[in-house]
Amino acid sequence: MNGPVLEVRDLNVWFDGPGGRDVHAVRGVSFDVRPGDRLALVGESGCGKTTTVLGVLGLLGATASVSGSVRVDGQEVLTGGDAAMAPYRWGDLSIVFQGALNALNPVRTVGSQIAEVLPRDGRVSRRAALRRAGELLERVGMAARNVAFYPHELSGGMRQRACIAMALAGEPRVLFADEPTTALDVVVQAQILELLDRLADELGLAIVLISHDLGLVGQLCDRAMVMYAGRAVEEGPTEGLYTAPRHPYTRLLYEATPVLGADRPLRSIGGSPPALDVPLAGCAFRGRCPDAEDRCSLAEPALTPVAPAHRAACHLTGRTP
Repeated sequence: MNGPVLEVRDLNVWFDGPGGRDVHAVRGVSFDVRPGDRLALVGESGCGKTTTVLGVLGLLGATASVSGSVRVDGQEVLTGGDAAMAPYRWGDLSIVFQGALNALNPVRTVGSQIAEVLPRDGRVSRRAALRRAGELLERVGMAARNVAFYPHELSGGMRQRACIAMALAGEPRVLFADEPTTALDVVVQAQILELLDRLADELGLAIVLISHDLGLVGQLCDRAMVMYAGRAVEEGPTEGLYTAPRHPYTRLLYEATPVLGADRPLRSIGGSPPALDVPLAGCAFRGRCPDAEDRCSLAEPALTPVAPAHRAACHLTGRTP
């Protein structure tokens, strides 16, 4: 088996908070990405999915502090700062940002923005760069002439395709896709999903999908990591998470998701996630968990194996259906 392209170990992210209280937004997240993998980061808004990815790519602002280890082909890139990550960003590791309209510069043509990401050796002319940008647009199902269009002249689906073309410009091996179907109608959502699926097969891309849409995750990814309060609480094969979730939060996420033809009522998850600007004692989910016991307030459960390639962080794992 091929070794991992990307190894993330014990990633932590803090943001400067009011009154000197740091917000611990990502807490000890670890995962590997191998060639061809399709991994999803799943959870409610605010659980730390996007912050995890931006922390890996070194794209967080000056108010953030990051610790842990990020390795690309075994080479440490996190501790070396931006100078260490820059050669890999948009090359080996690339990202499709959430919200294509906000991700694109409104006063520059789509072609010029894609061309900016292309690898340069000092001998590539502007005309050649725009020609390559047109080829990338054609790969994602757009006409090459769209290089001359501005973002506001494109539909939402076309803007999303343009962002995917830009992410492919550096010929990445790992593509992070942050909520790539947000604000798109269901027909266009399906088209974008099919496009990512095709590109992964054709280019041998590994995809890391950030989403709260469990249906989308099930269609595209074969492995998922469920996050809550900045931490991974369950990870394993997507099918196993659907059929036999071992953490109460994962189970409730699925029960809150509509399924066509399913003969079961929808359930909401009561309460709110905990504040992350104070130290957490015990399990972070215990205040919303219908199965919580006294011991859940005493110690934070570790991720432990519950099935082959399947781990969960719950004191009640043996009882969770």
